[in-house]
Amino acid sequence: MATLDPRSLAVSRIALALLTLVDLGARLEDLDAFYTDGGVLPRAAIHLPDWDFLWSFHTLSGSRGFVLLLFALHAICANGATHALLIRR
Repeated sequence: MATLDPRSLAVSRIALALLTLVDLGARLEDLDAFYTDGGVLPRAAIHLPDWDFLWSFHTLSGSRGFVLLLFALHAICANGATHALLIRR
C-alpha cells in the first residue's frame, strides 16, 4: 500500500500558500475595480434574494477598508499555512 511522504505534503502546502500570497498581491492592484461598490459590479446591482446559493463575505460591505481587512485575513491564513501553524505534528 502506498503512503504519502509528509515532506512532499509539506512542500505542496507551502507552494499552495505562496501561490495564494502571490495571487492576493496581484489582486491588490485592481482592488477598487473588482471588490468595492465603486467598481464594476456594486452590491446594489446584485439582487441577493434571486441568488439563494450566492453568499460571500465580500457582499457584507463594499468599502475599501472592509475589503482590505478581508484580504489581510486571507494573507494571515496563507502565511500560517506556509509556517504550518495549524498542522498537528
